[in-house]
Amino acid sequence: RNTAYSCGLGLRGAEDVRAAIAKAWHPARPDAVIVALSVRTFLDCLLHALRLPPGSEAILSGITIPQVITVLDHHKVVSKAFDLNLIDMSCNMAEVRRLVTPKTRLVIVAPVFGRMLKNMRELRDLAKESNALFVIDGAQSFTIRGEFDGLDADVETISFGSIKFSTAFGGSISIIRDPSLSKAVREVEARMPTRPFDTQIKNVMKYHFMNFVDDPITFGVTNRLLNLGGVHIGELVNVLSRGFIGDDLMKLLRFRPHVGMLELMHHRVSHVDLDAKRTRCISAWHFVSQLPSYVQCISAGDPTEPERSTFWLFALNVRDATALFFILQAHGHDAALGTSQLRAAGAPGTTPECEAFMQQIIYVPMYPQMGDAERAKLIALYHAIPRRIVESPSQAFHQHVASRKEKHAYRSPQVATLLKGKPAFDDSPSSLLRLAAGPVLSAVALRAKL
Repeated sequence: RNTAYSCGLGLRGAEDVRAAIAKAWHPARPDAVIVALSVRTFLDCLLHALRLPPGSEAILSGITIPQVITVLDHHKVVSKAFDLNLIDMSCNMAEVRRLVTPKTRLVIVAPVFGRMLKNMRELRDLAKESNALFVIDGAQSFTIRGEFDGLDADVETISFGSIKFSTAFGGSISIIRDPSLSKAVREVEARMPTRPFDTQIKNVMKYHFMNFVDDPITFGVTNRLLNLGGVHIGELVNVLSRGFIGDDLMKLLRFRPHVGMLELMHHRVSHVDLDAKRTRCISAWHFVSQLPSYVQCISAGDPTEPERSTFWLFALNVRDATALFFILQAHGHDAALGTSQLRAAGAPGTTPECEAFMQQIIYVPMYPQMGDAERAKLIALYHAIPRRIVESPSQAFHQHVASRKEKHAYRSPQVATLLKGKPAFDDSPSSLLRLAAGPVLSAVALRAKL
């Protein structure tokens, strides 16, 4: 079904779908909604509309994707970054205030890994005091999106990129509260050409491959076949997961989404399954609460408020990420090192905690579709791996664990209560069977169009 949407096999025109997305996303003010090819495309349009003087400054939270910096640089906006405490997801407001100058025009804050920053209101107030736009890059924090409303952000944006659990194979939805700015940004976006159909189909096929290897059986087989050709599957998936592959980023992102992408985005926003989001949350807390106490999962937030963590990525901070990567691969599990899209922001040395973390991060498999038997094996594997490989290198994290009554960062009475509603997770059939229809339908659609 998702492939049918993404191939543009529906009967509606692009503008009709765009209007339906806006109405579904913000019924009270659909005119405030901007639908774009990506968050980077939206940022490019926003900066075009703002017409900031060269040398204007943007303050960013300490972890972002490098292409955000590229877009800012293209518009001659200087980026500055503040460091994060990745245990409680807070920042030093005195440090942030020192970054503010009369040239500050944007404060861009990202709830990293689906965790809301504790200082969001203070950051919003600082932006308003500085006459700067307060922008929330929400990535895919669907379950905490309601908290954005109370922050009165000038701009908020959500991504539907390839690594998101509600992916539309790309796309973004943004809200701009200022009607005149919203109108100006929409006019800039409307002048862009539509992404060609063949590019859309290539992306669909690319994401089907990524989904295809997201299974222990197909991952193991594909990994061995690629190794015969000298191709590293981790590096290949990292490249494929990027929304824009090529040297000229600005040229690649300046397109409007194909109607197929719009159709899938509309399906995602009009069929938000809150039960599925809660199931993801439950399965993640069930997993992380059984890890060794010396393992740090950056995706898990405050265990006294477990449902505020969205787990749209499952990231660990370990002492030897490379060794863990190869161990997981040897056992047929996909993983990705910190060479993926996220990076520490700012000049070297300006965000030391974020820099240290991003050098030792690994994204590991943990999905609601993983059955109880497979989950138990993976938990046992983490306990069997030598501590010198999988423990957190952060002394502050170990001190945090020691200070807690449970002597574990991810256990609490609230987590225990949440897990009482844990369903039984059955092992799903291999993606060899459940995903075969997607690539076939894509190929048929491409053949029909050609």
